[in-house]
Amino acid sequence: MAEHAHQLSHLLRLMRLPSVSVGIIPADAQRRAIATIGFWIFDNNAVALETPTAAIKVTRPQEIARYVTMFDHLHREAVHGRAARRLITNLLATTVGTPNT
Repeated sequence: MAEHAHQLSHLLRLMRLPSVSVGIIPADAQRRAIATIGFWIFDNNAVALETPTAAIKVTRPQEIARYVTMFDHLHREAVHGRAARRLITNLLATTVGTPNT
């Protein structure tokens, strides 16, 4: 658990950077979209997916649009800014005490 606490504390520090945006979907959030694997959208020109056995590049506009829609759903379900920091801080407080950030 100490390693997770270190990672969460590091994430809290990174969240202070102006170029970093973190969204966290709370465990009890009403879900409209579930991403079974991670994906990256590159300027609506491509989507990259990685599975345990393959890397996939999606370039068809209609398929890219599906990933953009899924990202929009996930983004709306997530909390950002102070609410995200509060989730992390509360988790750290319940697992290892008050974080040093």
